[in-house]
Amino acid sequence: APSARAAAELAAATDGPADTLAKWIVEQDRRGLLLPEARARFVLDERSVVIVDEASMANTHDLDTLVTAAARAGAKVVLVGDPAQIGVIRGPGGMLAALANAGHDIDLHTVHRFDEAWEAEASLGLAHYLSGDAQAARDVWRACLERQPENARVEAYLSMLDRAVE
Repeated sequence: APSARAAAELAAATDGPADTLAKWIVEQDRRGLLLPEARARFVLDERSVVIVDEASMANTHDLDTLVTAAARAGAKVVLVGDPAQIGVIRGPGGMLAALANAGHDIDLHTVHRFDEAWEAEASLGLAHYLSGDAQAARDVWRACLERQPENARVEAYLSMLDRAVE
């Protein structure tokens, strides 16, 4: 994952190891210095599947390093994320969006990461906003507020969207 937060969320969701892409790259240079159990975590082989969560945030150079190493080892790399979300902070990026635009993507239409149904619906409303449809986003958030009338977070987002639509 490009960020420590994304790595922690991926580790919690999969009950498996997860690190940042930057750490994985650094550990490639230090493999010979690592203890055997640590080395095994960072060495790819034909059984390896590397999931890059929040891949829209991944630097293109870092992805190239990972994909090149995976190809040499016969491993598989899976990029996961929303191409419309925040992009790379430093360096060139946009690889996830470029792959999606070229038809190398699978769109998921059900949100699984939230505990409450209204949160999943609200995240889709935010996606409407990010794609330029503030009115659709406002409609989704207003429906969420009707189901969660005392939720300050929903009220704050709805207030922001009301101002955006005006």
